[in-house]
Amino acid sequence: MRFTQSRCNKFKPPAGKADHVEFDEEMPGFGMRFRNGGPGTFFMQYRIGTKDGRLSLGKVAKVSLVDAREAAKAQFAMVANRVRPAVERARATAATSETIEPLIDDFLGYLERNGRAPTYIAEKQAVTQKVIQAAAQVRSQGYQPAYGGEGANPASRGAGSHSRRSEPSASQQILLVGDFGRSR
Repeated sequence: MRFTQSRCNKFKPPAGKADHVEFDEEMPGFGMRFRNGGPGTFFMQYRIGTKDGRLSLGKVAKVSLVDAREAAKAQFAMVANRVRPAVERARATAATSETIEPLIDDFLGYLERNGRAPTYIAEKQAVTQKVIQAAAQVRSQGYQPAYGGEGANPASRGAGSHSRRSEPSASQQILLVGDFGRSR
């Protein structure tokens, strides 16, 4: 189907289909997806090497066709450079998300209001500092899967491959931070 703004707004998927995809004739890989009779979503579909990907670009009712096409073009430019848009979106979201510090304050306030031991309250600064340090270290190192990431030797994947590390992984560090208050 050739997409126009009015066609996209008026389009109804065939009755009885739980999942329906309609592609634009003008831009290969760009389309609309309808799930369980719900509103449509613009998306782009791509392939890098042997890996397929699909990235949502927004609801048809909220994003104009022109804006969705522009977003798809920008994402296809990333694909041309062999960059996975979904991974970049996740990194950007993680970089701009709020820190965990307000959550710690809220949790410690909850503990104080509910009569928890004063040691939890007294250790607020130490716990906050440890969590902030662990989060900063995770951010500075970037996310790396335990098996070594893309391009790693497949033979090194599997149980025990991460046990050769000389320092704890980021998730282990956060668990250690969580145990900080209980170790005393």
